[in-house]
Amino acid sequence: MAREITHEATGPLRIDAEKIEERGGSVLVCRCGLSAAYPFCDGSHGATDDEVDGRLYEYAGDDDEGERREIVEVVEIELSDGTGDHERAGERDENGGGAGDTA
Repeated sequence: MAREITHEATGPLRIDAEKIEERGGSVLVCRCGLSAAYPFCDGSHGATDDEVDGRLYEYAGDDDEGERREIVEVVEIELSDGTGDHERAGERDENGGGAGDTA
């Protein structure tokens, strides 16, 4: 299981001794990408407990309470400026519906 997370930061975040002391002397770093307290863990990873190995997911708003969708295909495209980018195709929600489906 994996998930796509959108990050807008363009540089590192220094976690200094003061930040660690504020959190009781130790920190847990978020690895799921869904924490509202990112880069620190807030327990949001619980939303990923039932993800299936080998599938790629996206959560609306990169939020553990956002709608979870399975990404079934990632397509790489070449932009006119020569840089690569990707877009998702064929997303489906937890009920098997596709992106943009109405029913």
